[in-house]
Amino acid sequence: MLFVALGAGVGAGLVLNNALYRGSTGAAGEIGLFRNATGTAPELERRVAPAAVAEADAARAGTRVTGVEQVFERAAAGEPAAREAVSGMVAELSVAIANAILLCNPAMVVIGGGLGAAGEPLLAPLRERVTQLVPAMPKIEPSQLGAEAAVVGAVRWATEVAQQRLIDKLEGGLAHA
Repeated sequence: MLFVALGAGVGAGLVLNNALYRGSTGAAGEIGLFRNATGTAPELERRVAPAAVAEADAARAGTRVTGVEQVFERAAAGEPAAREAVSGMVAELSVAIANAILLCNPAMVVIGGGLGAAGEPLLAPLRERVTQLVPAMPKIEPSQLGAEAAVVGAVRWATEVAQQRLIDKLEGGLAHA
């Protein structure tokens, strides 16, 4: 499974055999740092983060929004400027997710984080675009944990680390006995 967190930034986690794959330096999943082909645009998370979507909407509509949720609500209602802002975000994000799918071949992609709560106004066009970019389409589903997924993951990771340290300590004590 590939988990893609969309919030203040963009990140991902690859779960292999029920364990998070961290990579050789612990930095696996930093898709927010993906660049475009020309290298002229900022990294992905600066192109698709809530602030970027709100700015794109403001540039098109000439108005300011208090949160990206409003942009998605207006896009779902058919407002052209908001739809264009969401479409631009989906175009950028779909290429990154498609590339991750091509590299990792997950059975499922879970979209979470604050923007993951946007639901079908984000997921439907994302699925449609990714389908055009990959030969074998995995399921793309919203996180059941919503915006709290990162917190739950952090607590689980901390628990695993604490358990392993306790096991190591106990095994070390037994070896000296």
